[in-house]
Amino acid sequence: MVIQTYNIQLRMSDTSFHFWNTLLTQAMDAYNTCCNFLVDNNIPLGLHEVHEAVYSMLREQYQLLPAQSIVKIYKDAMASIRSQRSNYKKDLKKNPDAKWQTPQKHNKSMHLDKRLYNNLTPDGICITGEVRSKRTKYEFIQYEQFRYMFEHYRAKDPLLFIRDNAIYLSVPFEVPDKPVLGNTSVGVDLGVKRLFVTSEGKAFRDKTYLRE
Repeated sequence: MVIQTYNIQLRMSDTSFHFWNTLLTQAMDAYNTCCNFLVDNNIPLGLHEVHEAVYSMLREQYQLLPAQSIVKIYKDAMASIRSQRSNYKKDLKKNPDAKWQTPQKHNKSMHLDKRLYNNLTPDGICITGEVRSKRTKYEFIQYEQFRYMFEHYRAKDPLLFIRDNAIYLSVPFEVPDKPVLGNTSVGVDLGVKRLFVTSEGKAFRDKTYLRE
């Protein structure tokens, strides 16, 4: 199984774009704030400990974000810090002067899970956020390959992001590996004296053949 990702633009009014631009900016800032707080205060990366440490703070500071988004953000921050700590230990073994870098985001994006969206179809998606306590339906600007992927493969949780002053959805699809066709193959053993023999019985040595 391989993952193929396709991006598709959401059709939005100027008002909707302004809302999501602001919300995704807050999501980026909330993630960075969360990472800094967890690292600076050496908070244990257990789910209960992190929730108690940052949930109320982030809800108060980034009021545009739905509660579900805050939970997703601190879970992403936990995973990033764990990964960074693992990589940092490896770096220290190679270079004792390696510097720690707290994970930070520099792009406006947000991973969605089932708490934040539903009804993902070839035509659109419903997302929590713009209308409080209600999911808003957004249509896609269609192209045929995206519809084809939906009709043939299973879609996974998408990523919402901004590019060129437009809102896009990045949708991963689970695509089965392509089978290897045919059962014939040619193998060459390294170090043998003769590279191959023709049907006429003429043998070619490796260096002789290359010169010819």
